[in-house]
Amino acid sequence: MATFTNKKMLKIEKTTLSLALQAWEMIPKPHLVAMLNALKCEMETAKIMPTIEEVKKKVLEQKKSRTRRIKFGIVKEHSVSGVEKKTISFETKLNEMQTCYLIDHFPSAIMDLTIRGLEEKEAKKQAHGIVNLFTNSGVWGPDMIGSTHESLVQEAEFANISMETIGKDLAKIYKYMRQETKAILGYKTSYKMPYKQEEYVYNQHKRDWEWTGKWIFLAPNVRLYIIRVVKDKNFCATLIQTAWRQRRDKKLLMVLKGLSYLIKFISPQEK
Repeated sequence: MATFTNKKMLKIEKTTLSLALQAWEMIPKPHLVAMLNALKCEMETAKIMPTIEEVKKKVLEQKKSRTRRIKFGIVKEHSVSGVEKKTISFETKLNEMQTCYLIDHFPSAIMDLTIRGLEEKEAKKQAHGIVNLFTNSGVWGPDMIGSTHESLVQEAEFANISMETIGKDLAKIYKYMRQETKAILGYKTSYKMPYKQEEYVYNQHKRDWEWTGKWIFLAPNVRLYIIRVVKDKNFCATLIQTAWRQRRDKKLLMVLKGLSYLIKFISPQEK
């Protein structure tokens, strides 16, 4: 009961701030009813929603399943205590970017679909990840998981990946896309990301999606995602320096062109 009361007080405070009400003003009845319904839905969802620790455990298990144990057989080890047989083996990780899990799908997106009644295997197919956000920046917003800095930080905590690692991996992907080549995310898994996608438009007569013959290049959206959502300071600083150098070079080129015209005008013309 105390938990419900505390959440209700926080909900009232947030609703008051969002409606820009003064301390003495009452919340309008329609907004109050909507607030209470939202609170009840959140409480019911919290009961069936897995805890953060459970989600982290699943993510770590999936990451662990990507490792492979290589064995070199049994050897005899000679020591002071005698001769012992020992198996030489070690685990090796697939050579791929750490953010591959988040690029495929976000943990919260899987949870939302699981809560709606889908099986985990089907939820993974339908859940969206970072790669789905690259195609359309118009859908980014508070309601879209992973399209705001706060929600991306939460997903990174679930997957036990630092924001610095996400920024570095996405910067590598952006570099591939600028060169108009497929970004290699995993060498052994042959997991690659294309630098462009076909543009489709819905045909109402045929009731089907048709290719317009044009391509959507993903590099601009990747750059925008790193700046707006990831907020990688190093990447932003590099872009600013590049833009400043380009502007400086253009000004210098204009000055040199002006000097060349001036020299031609001043120099005596041959008869």
